[in-house]
Amino acid sequence: MLEEPDGSLLGAGSIYEPGARQSGVLARFLPGSGTEYDPSFGGGTGLVRLDLPPKRWRGTSFSALTLDGGKIVAGGDAEGSFLMARFTEGGALDQSFGNGGYVVPSIAGPSADAEPANSEAQDVVALGDGRLLIAGGTSEWGEFFNTKYGFGCNGCPQPLLVMVDASGGLDQAFGSGGVMRLLKPDGSLLVGKAEQVAPLADGKILVKGAIALPESVGYGAPFLARLNPDGSYDPTFGEGGLTVVEFPCTNQSRAERRRAGCVASLRAKVGLRGLRQRRPVLSVRAWPSLEWAAIGDLTLTLPKYLRLTRAFRSKLSVRGAGADAKLRVTLPHDQKPYTSLAFSKLDSARQLRLQFKPGSLHLRGRVRRKGLTFKLRVHFSDARWGNLAGHDEVTQRVG
Repeated sequence: MLEEPDGSLLGAGSIYEPGARQSGVLARFLPGSGTEYDPSFGGGTGLVRLDLPPKRWRGTSFSALTLDGGKIVAGGDAEGSFLMARFTEGGALDQSFGNGGYVVPSIAGPSADAEPANSEAQDVVALGDGRLLIAGGTSEWGEFFNTKYGFGCNGCPQPLLVMVDASGGLDQAFGSGGVMRLLKPDGSLLVGKAEQVAPLADGKILVKGAIALPESVGYGAPFLARLNPDGSYDPTFGEGGLTVVEFPCTNQSRAERRRAGCVASLRAKVGLRGLRQRRPVLSVRAWPSLEWAAIGDLTLTLPKYLRLTRAFRSKLSVRGAGADAKLRVTLPHDQKPYTSLAFSKLDSARQLRLQFKPGSLHLRGRVRRKGLTFKLRVHFSDARWGNLAGHDEVTQRVG
């Protein structure tokens, strides 16, 4: 979303309809007008849809907006590359820009012919002199390999910036012919993506992004880079033009985090009574070992001698889960003689309490004297930084 000087709101995104390709969309809204869309925008519909001539199966989408004088510029991706489209104030494509109003620059790295390789934009900004800068991430320089789950990639993604002039042509004075893959100042690989760009008063460019953390999922270590107008690093900023903001317990290896007390483990207490009366009552308490950790999700696996009744949901008491918590149940079948319950979106639970009241469980067959074994698996979240904080699994025998 973007607010215009007159108070109207511009929205950019994408739309997908069955049997059609995904298309980038642009809309204008008038708060308080009582109309769904601005009727003066997009030829009376209030909505603009960008459909490019088909090349491959991929479509288009918009993920960023900016204003350039009296024009609207939307940034996104199309056909595996960056996409910039410039519109008039009324929502029509600006025919003086690029290929009839849009630009899909050629981004050709070593993996350009690999089907999974693509480039996705995160932000677009007008520099005030007619030039436009779009930034995001690319996997065109990654190394793809096959796994049993699909494609994997080493070195993906990498930050990428593309500069075009007022006519939509690549600015040859920026990067390598208008395209720049952001490496570290020493020339080594920077794995991550650019998320925001901002022009500075002296003509330099500030880039904010995130790099991948070792042995983690997603991104969490933010970086800032200050570039000269030609895309080279400003050596007076950070370490050679780049600074990575380091937070405790986030960008060390798992072994280092464990030694520093940064890896949480699960503490749990399982209680079971009523077996002799064949009306089992199960209670489970789970909490992390470290105060800064929270339970992001928990999976409880019941032993094969216990089954859920059809009425178990009305007899299950859950405390500490939060209003948005979800419960998913895997019922037993011939190959898996157990039932697992997965609790997710736990609203950063410090302690989760479950109680299966009488009538929620029933016994199957005779129970061995050694008791019943329960398994709990959790994923933790870091309550300070909002990222994943590891996982743990415990097994407890009860009864």
